[in-house]
Amino acid sequence: MRVVIGAFGTRGDVQPMIGLAQALSKKGHSVWAAVPPSSLALARAHGLDVSAVGLDYEGVSRRSANGTFAELVALARLLRGEVEVQVQALEPRVREADLLVGSSVLAAGALLEELVGTPYAFFGFCPQLFRSAHHPTPSVPWQRLPRWLNRLSWAGNEALWGLMLKPALDAARARRGLRPSPAVWASLTSAHPFLACEPSLALSPPDHSPAVTQVGALVMHDAGTLSAATRAFLDSGPAPVFIGFGSMSDPNPARTTERLVDAVRSVGVRAIISRGWARLGMEDAGPHLHFADAEPHPALFPRCAAIVHHGGAGTLHAAARAGVPQVLMPQLLDQHYWANRVLELGLGHVVPRHDEDPSRLADALRACLADGALQARCRAQALAMRSDGVDVAIEHLEALAARRGG
Repeated sequence: MRVVIGAFGTRGDVQPMIGLAQALSKKGHSVWAAVPPSSLALARAHGLDVSAVGLDYEGVSRRSANGTFAELVALARLLRGEVEVQVQALEPRVREADLLVGSSVLAAGALLEELVGTPYAFFGFCPQLFRSAHHPTPSVPWQRLPRWLNRLSWAGNEALWGLMLKPALDAARARRGLRPSPAVWASLTSAHPFLACEPSLALSPPDHSPAVTQVGALVMHDAGTLSAATRAFLDSGPAPVFIGFGSMSDPNPARTTERLVDAVRSVGVRAIISRGWARLGMEDAGPHLHFADAEPHPALFPRCAAIVHHGGAGTLHAAARAGVPQVLMPQLLDQHYWANRVLELGLGHVVPRHDEDPSRLADALRACLADGALQARCRAQALAMRSDGVDVAIEHLEALAARRGG
């Protein structure tokens, strides 16, 4: 089977697809992947045949850190430009492939499927990416709305994406003799939608059409080893708390770092703080704090006492798999969905991301460290996690390609 993978977006979008690409290659399939420039080194480090295509999403994240209207308009322009870039980069490869696989920001997948005839399989990492009356659109932070309001949010979502992306999609389609796209969001999530998410954390929506195939999380089992500096810090004392916001940028990293450090010091615990795209850090932090660059979560999280993070699907799954309590500080999109799930499952606490009062985070950390019942639920959750998501996904992809061949 010849597979083209379009893995665009932040590291949380790209890393699961790298894991899928690795597993496909190990099973003897031919895989070529397109990733953003900021993820090229990561993909090559895992032995993939890969090319850099399109936007540098780290730079995009920093340019939209304040969430102003002007920044959002500029972001929409950038996304519109991605459509033609993706089509031109992927079309020659897709013409020779049996399957096209993509995730969140592959805007051209449905266009390429219609143009070339190669099936396009979309992988979402959160149920909220799929239209349903059971949850609102990812742009809505409130998770306990009545179903009629959820439906209304999805109508608004289609109108919003129609303004942002439809002109570029339809222009690219017209240049290739295709009719305009009838529904933008449905084209993004494809006619073959997959949910790569742990079933014990969240289930696929039952009312989505076409039905969403849930395969479990796409876990990279060889995600890497800890740096020498981080290993030394872990070995030097009790289990620390971890704080990191992944691919989220920050308009005032110095002030955010100060609040986080104040919270940690008031609790009296050691902490590893990930610099991340927010560029957190300070001078003379003291022996109880360690500022780290990107570290493999599967190796790090089991050695931590609690995980404070933004609520990205990958970080949440890694923390749940480690069996330790979580404090979510959601900022945007599906992070609010995952924060609600953590509360419903009793796996941790939620603190507003930009709360100026460090006492809220301090209180949440104290609860995580002192609540034996919470810790027991987290350990039980870890035992419930399945580890075969990649294998299940490949079985379904092989079946999809076989139906096309037959």
